[in-house]
Amino acid sequence: MTNVQILTLRRAAQICGGLGELAMELGVSGDQLWVWLQGDRPIPPEVFRGAADIVLNDSGCPSKPH
Repeated sequence: MTNVQILTLRRAAQICGGLGELAMELGVSGDQLWVWLQGDRPIPPEVFRGAADIVLNDSGCPSKPH
Protein backbone atom coordinates (compact mmCIF):
# COMPACT_ATOMS: atom_id res chain seq x y z
CA MET A 1 0.00 0.00 0.00
CA THR A 2 1.24 3.45 -0.84
CA ASN A 3 0.60 6.93 0.38
CA VAL A 4 -0.97 7.62 -3.04
CA GLN A 5 -3.60 4.96 -2.35
CA ILE A 6 -4.47 6.46 1.04
CA LEU A 7 -4.59 9.98 -0.41
CA THR A 8 -6.86 8.70 -3.19
CA LEU A 9 -9.27 7.20 -0.63
CA ARG A 10 -9.27 10.46 1.34
CA ARG A 11 -9.98 12.55 -1.75
CA ALA A 12 -12.75 10.18 -2.84
CA ALA A 13 -14.29 10.54 0.63
CA GLN A 14 -14.21 14.33 0.26
CA ILE A 15 -15.88 14.13 -3.14
CA CYS A 16 -18.57 11.76 -1.85
CA GLY A 17 -19.29 13.84 1.23
CA GLY A 18 -17.69 11.68 3.89
CA LEU A 19 -16.36 8.27 4.81
CA GLY A 20 -19.80 6.74 5.26
CA GLU A 21 -20.89 7.79 1.80
CA LEU A 22 -17.66 6.52 0.26
CA ALA A 23 -17.98 3.20 2.08
CA MET A 24 -21.50 2.76 0.71
CA GLU A 25 -20.36 3.71 -2.79
CA LEU A 26 -17.52 1.19 -2.68
CA GLY A 27 -19.64 -1.53 -1.06
CA VAL A 28 -17.46 -1.86 2.04
CA SER A 29 -17.99 -1.22 5.73
CA GLY A 30 -17.02 2.08 7.26
CA ASP A 31 -14.84 0.21 9.75
CA GLN A 32 -12.92 -1.51 6.98
CA LEU A 33 -12.48 1.77 5.13
CA TRP A 34 -11.08 3.33 8.30
CA VAL A 35 -8.54 0.49 8.69
CA TRP A 36 -7.33 1.07 5.12
CA LEU A 37 -7.09 4.82 5.70
CA GLN A 38 -4.91 4.21 8.74
CA GLY A 39 -2.52 2.16 6.62
CA ASP A 40 -2.99 -0.94 8.78
CA ARG A 41 -4.04 -3.22 5.93
CA PRO A 42 -3.52 -3.26 2.17
CA ILE A 43 -6.29 -1.68 0.12
CA PRO A 44 -7.83 -4.25 -2.22
CA PRO A 45 -7.24 -3.39 -5.88
CA GLU A 46 -10.97 -3.21 -6.69
CA VAL A 47 -11.54 -0.73 -3.83
CA PHE A 48 -8.63 1.42 -4.96
CA ARG A 49 -9.89 1.36 -8.55
CA GLY A 50 -13.35 2.45 -7.39
CA ALA A 51 -11.89 5.32 -5.38
CA ALA A 52 -9.61 6.30 -8.27
CA ASP A 53 -12.59 6.40 -10.64
CA ILE A 54 -14.39 8.78 -8.27
CA VAL A 55 -11.33 11.03 -8.02
CA LEU A 56 -10.59 11.01 -11.74
CA ASN A 57 -14.18 11.84 -12.62
CA ASP A 58 -14.38 14.39 -9.77
CA SER A 59 -18.04 14.94 -10.49
CA GLY A 60 -19.28 13.53 -7.21
CA CYS A 61 -20.15 10.06 -6.06
CA PRO A 62 -21.87 8.16 -8.85
CA SER A 63 -24.80 7.19 -6.63
CA LYS A 64 -25.32 10.72 -5.28
CA PRO A 65 -27.66 13.01 -7.16
CA HIS A 66 -25.90 16.09 -8.55
